Amino acid sequence: MIDLHTHILPNVDDGSSSLNESLALLRMLASQGVTLTAATPHFYATSDTPEQFFLRRESAWQQLSAAMESGMPCVLLGAEVAFYRNISQMQQLERFCIGSSRLLLIEMPFEPWSERVLAETLEISERGIQVILAHVERYFRFQRADMWQRLSDRGIYMQTNANALLRMASAGKTLRMLRCGIIQFLASDCHNLKMRPPRMQEAARKLSKHFGDDFTADFFRREEQLLREGCAWYA
Repeated sequence: MIDLHTHILPNVDDGSSSLNESLALLRMLASQGVTLTAATPHFYATSDTPEQFFLRRESAWQQLSAAMESGMPCVLLGAEVAFYRNISQMQQLERFCIGSSRLLLIEMPFEPWSERVLAETLEISERGIQVILAHVERYFRFQRADMWQRLSDRGIYMQTNANALLRMASAGKTLRMLRCGIIQFLASDCHNLKMRPPRMQEAARKLSKHFGDDFTADFFRREEQLLREGCAWYA
């Protein structure tokens, strides 16, 4: 499995608070079958600059990579970029993409989205960047039911957290969206060992329970294919 949304870098955001915790999270991901993951710390343009963010991220990555052990997942660097007005005009937006891909993880506003917000999201795509909406289940209560198909039809990708499949309140809708292909990525969004640990293995079992092993295997293969395609866009 791949996991394209984590907060495993030490002391960068509200995720891992130490190098030891970061290593423990990577061990846990490996034990759950994750072979490749993305470190996607939060970026808030209203309180940070790209230069400061990349310096912090690189420092944390150097610390973590020097201590990583054999058998841990490969790690790509990315970001979870909070949506803000005129985000589509950010000059360095491509640098926030995951690894060498054109896949950009965006945290959308936790409120009903205006037509302007939707238009700006699509404008990011027009730059050749593939938008992935982070933890889409968290926006369900703010948006109309037809929002997800509408965005999917315009080529926007969506990511759901493993926890969404394991909670009664969100599991039904999330499973339906996975079944019909509106959600392309399942990720842990892990932050720490106690309150927000990775639960990828449990989520994979939930998928298999509802849709069968073949569907689940195909879903994870498709994730990897989308990542490879995203990297190929740079060629």
